[in-house]
Amino acid sequence: MKKICIFFRLIIFSLIAVGYSSCSNGVSDQVYPDLKSYTAEVRKNVEFISQTDFKKILDTGGNFTLLDCRETEDYGVATITGAVNIPRGMIGFSDKIQNRHISVYVFSDIEDKSALAASSLKLYKFADG
Repeated sequence: MKKICIFFRLIIFSLIAVGYSSCSNGVSDQVYPDLKSYTAEVRKNVEFISQTDFKKILDTGGNFTLLDCRETEDYGVATITGAVNIPRGMIGFSDKIQNRHISVYVFSDIEDKSALAASSLKLYKFADG
């Protein structure tokens, strides 16, 4: 199985596994007073993993997609080798991830952005990490 080389180049990435639920993204139709409240609720419904835990996943091999949900300009500066770049706001419009049955691990420079991206992936029925 192929291994992905990781290069962090002075950027600390937060990795999250995309949690799967049957028909929901885990967030109700509730109206939130601000973005901070909304992202706090979203974060409750995604599983965060550490870089150490992700390294273990890499070492054991496996079939998964690594998604860099930062903007294209940031992706061009530095990323993890093998990552697919889809900016968070474009996830619903991209066809870069074809196989929805393998795990997707999401990272960004901002944890809330990763959580929102994972929440979007759940809406589109991607497998969990």
